[in-house]
Amino acid sequence: MSEVKEEASNQIALQLETRALGEFIANLLGQRRSIERSFQDRRFEIDLNWLINLDQIIEQRLAAQNEAHIVSFSAAFYFANGKILSLESRSDFRSLNDMSNELSVGIDLKWSYLIKFPLNKQPEKQELRFVAFTDKSAVEKKLDNPSSRTFLAFDGEKEKLAYSIGFTDVTWGEDLSSHIANYIVSRTEEISRWKIEIRRIRNVVLFPLATLLGLISMIWGFSSTLPLQSIELSTKYGPLTEVLARLKEPNDKLDFLIEATAARLAIEIPIWQPFGRAILSIVVLSGLFWLAIIRKASFISINNYSQRYLERYGKNYDIIKYSISLALIVGTVASIFASRIYDAIRILL
Repeated sequence: MSEVKEEASNQIALQLETRALGEFIANLLGQRRSIERSFQDRRFEIDLNWLINLDQIIEQRLAAQNEAHIVSFSAAFYFANGKILSLESRSDFRSLNDMSNELSVGIDLKWSYLIKFPLNKQPEKQELRFVAFTDKSAVEKKLDNPSSRTFLAFDGEKEKLAYSIGFTDVTWGEDLSSHIANYIVSRTEEISRWKIEIRRIRNVVLFPLATLLGLISMIWGFSSTLPLQSIELSTKYGPLTEVLARLKEPNDKLDFLIEATAARLAIEIPIWQPFGRAILSIVVLSGLFWLAIIRKASFISINNYSQRYLERYGKNYDIIKYSISLALIVGTVASIFASRIYDAIRILL
């Protein structure tokens, strides 16, 4: 027989028969399984209430299933200046009121439980862990650029959002994993699948496409004076579609071809026009790729300082994104009609 008692000093006393001691230790050390899940396709904004709700979901779920006793709990909060705030009590975690003027960038929560399953004679140790970082390098060093005021994120490689469960009962582990995953999904924002796919191929596709578009734009720039040439020849010879019908003699036709060629060669093409068009086309294409993969950065606000930072600069993402979108539209329209405007001005002058 075994009995689990919680002492007033927050310690757990186990009363075991002599023969059951070895079995109990074996249950703690053996038959370990684990579930690990990382959320690479989700953006998050996590504050202390978010974490407390997660802790309550875990606590309520375990209490509803089996006889559960928490053995240990720890919470580590990481800040941009390299500071780490560690708590070893669940009550301290839930009543945290950090007054520092430091930007929070990471969270690491750990739970350890003894669970008495119906088919087992002794309680078994189960472990849980939840981590969230806006920059994973915060674990190892002080961050030089902890959070950009633009809130622009080009990829999620620096960010981390994950949980892991070490368990001995498969049904219990799968059930708890499902509840934790559902909570995380419901409280985070999904990143579009097409953004993820474009991000994966951008390094392979962007440069060749930009080069091809630039070459096409240069050719278009050199040929943009053809309408002007047609207007000048039409003034002298009449409608060009009727020239061959009016010119009967071979010498007249030959003179027309020579003069048409000379008129085309005589037209001066500004050097800025083809090269400017090529550069603008590359910029527009790069901008479109940028808009396709950019997203708002994730954020962690454990204290009032971080929350004020989010409220002050979090809106900058939308302002920058829509401003660049407008600039790309204007640039595209300008690149299409620039040569026509230039030719019209030349005719008028």
